[in-house]
Amino acid sequence: MKSLSGSLYWLTGASSGIGYAVAKELAEQNAGIIISSRNAEKMDDKVDALKKLGASSVETVSLDLSDGKFEKKIKDVLKDKKLNGVLLNGGGFPGKKTSEHAFQDFVEGNKIMLAGPAQFLLNILPYMKPHKSSVVAITSTSIKEPIATLDLSSIYRSGLVIFLKNLAHEIGHTGIRINNVAPGATSTEHLEEIIEKTAKKNKTSAKEVRSQWENRSALKRMAKPEEIAKVACFLMSKDASFINGQTIVVDGCSTKSYF
Repeated sequence: MKSLSGSLYWLTGASSGIGYAVAKELAEQNAGIIISSRNAEKMDDKVDALKKLGASSVETVSLDLSDGKFEKKIKDVLKDKKLNGVLLNGGGFPGKKTSEHAFQDFVEGNKIMLAGPAQFLLNILPYMKPHKSSVVAITSTSIKEPIATLDLSSIYRSGLVIFLKNLAHEIGHTGIRINNVAPGATSTEHLEEIIEKTAKKNKTSAKEVRSQWENRSALKRMAKPEEIAKVACFLMSKDASFINGQTIVVDGCSTKSYF
């Protein structure tokens, strides 16, 4: 039996990588999917693929989480619809040394990773409260331990986790659950771009840099996007009905901390 069959989920940042892997997992469970992305046109060739996997419906929406202007779009898209869950997923910020950041970096980082996703969720909450919906945010192990030059990402992703924890406490009585998934290194197009840039900057090979990422994990490999997606979809399902306000680390034991 498909545990999410007949449900409807709004996924942000789902045109590729982990977000798209979540879309495929939901499709295989016969759920309906609304996908928003800055590049919604990139999804045109994937709509049919998701339907073939079993999605009961697929709709794409052009939306930039960093601009904060989505209240009307949410209203138009969700008119007369029952929303069962939301995936908050989005981009990070180009890696720099801590001392290299300028004022505008902090402004843009906040919009992309904290203010934008937070405002989107607050705008969409009224459409979720009647249905005891579930929210899952994709974050990073950088909220627990430093990763290379992803300092700004760590700052604002941590801020979003704190915001979501406080919100989970505040609105838990409505039945809405809010959780985070913190992946370790995951084999996505975005990480491959980081690997290529790092190799070029350090004058080494992409193979060597990729090996360094793989060796962070005790399993000596990177995660597949599908492995992260299965955890996210579990948290969205009724099987996770008493998991709320938590951050689930899925990193193959790459972090060193105990908690």
